Amino acid sequence: MSRWAFRFLLWFIVILFVQPQNRFYFLHPLHIADIVAIGAVLLHLASAMQEGRPIMRWGAGTKFVVVILSMGLVAQYAGLYMTDTSWNQSVDVLVKACVIGILIEAMADTVARVWAVQATLLLSVLWWVKGGLRLSAAGATYSGDRLMGAAVSLIENPNAFAYFMSAYVPLFFFFYRQTPSKKWKWVYLALIVASVYITLETGSRTGFLTLVGLVIVSVPTLAKQERKVALIGVVAMYLVIGAISEGNIERFRTIKFSITSFLMGDEKKAETPDEESAVERYYRNKHTWNLIKTHPLGVGMNPDPTMYPEEVFFAKGQAHCEILMAGRAMGFPGMIIYIACLAYSFIVGRKIEIKYRLAFPDVANMGWLFKVQALVFAIGGAFSPTPFNYPEIILLCSCSTLVLNLKEQH
Repeated sequence: MSRWAFRFLLWFIVILFVQPQNRFYFLHPLHIADIVAIGAVLLHLASAMQEGRPIMRWGAGTKFVVVILSMGLVAQYAGLYMTDTSWNQSVDVLVKACVIGILIEAMADTVARVWAVQATLLLSVLWWVKGGLRLSAAGATYSGDRLMGAAVSLIENPNAFAYFMSAYVPLFFFFYRQTPSKKWKWVYLALIVASVYITLETGSRTGFLTLVGLVIVSVPTLAKQERKVALIGVVAMYLVIGAISEGNIERFRTIKFSITSFLMGDEKKAETPDEESAVERYYRNKHTWNLIKTHPLGVGMNPDPTMYPEEVFFAKGQAHCEILMAGRAMGFPGMIIYIACLAYSFIVGRKIEIKYRLAFPDVANMGWLFKVQALVFAIGGAFSPTPFNYPEIILLCSCSTLVLNLKEQH
């Protein structure tokens, strides 16, 4: 029964990442994600009682998630600007992410099961790669040459598609290092190249900066252990850049101005829609920060737009910064817990990588994966409006349960 409970959890992850109901509309009224989640919980409860095991494992991930869930529900039903407390997408994503996190720590009680979670993510993200390549082949673009997002709410626009696609490039590299088969190594290298191409073809400057950060943090590993991959990567990047449309190349050339506008709000020099977007993001971030300083405990998960004072007018829109969106909903406590989650994943991943490098290289590689993904989420999250999303919570609780398993098995 424990095995079936874990299988339901993995199916739940697949459904949230792939969302087949967006492609097959007859699945919409069936609430397949809710049914699978309830099935996973009920099977887990039954197996825990049958085997005399604790229902929850109180590792760092579960503790973080319980705090996040509690603050989110308080923000939903007692937020200062919450005139409508009906269920909405923001709280729905938060609750489902927290449920996934708690179940991962409770059920993934061996290193092999932590690996199975990563393998499930790999299989799910393959659909993203397939969708991105098909959209590119069909010329499905948004606002010029920008590749559209796939039909999944997590990646439904170019910026989100680029952000999360780049976040799983390290996952492909992790499995590349895991497999002894040369054939599969080439498959994983092809997936890495495809993911980079998709990220760049979205024209997302967030995705571009995330990839740059990913390259910087991966250089030490590539230089010491994977020189062949580094050489192949250089050749592949030369070919990929040649395949990127000119319109997206032009967008990347505006990164310097965009960063200046994003930080300084220099609207006098904004001459193109992209430049105006950067200025608007600056004002959204500035007004959201001012709102947080005025209301240190936040204003709610889905605040009423009519409640905002005129001096923070732009705060009613989504700030393209996860920590600020966490602060708008949950105040300074939400911002602190957001930073703590990413810091924990990075620090613990780094410790696992160093501690088990010689004794258990496969475990050390998993530590490297968690460390790098935490950095990617920190970089991409600075320009994204979705804090405490599924990938971030899965990373946090995978890292936490791996620590528990290593302590128990030691």
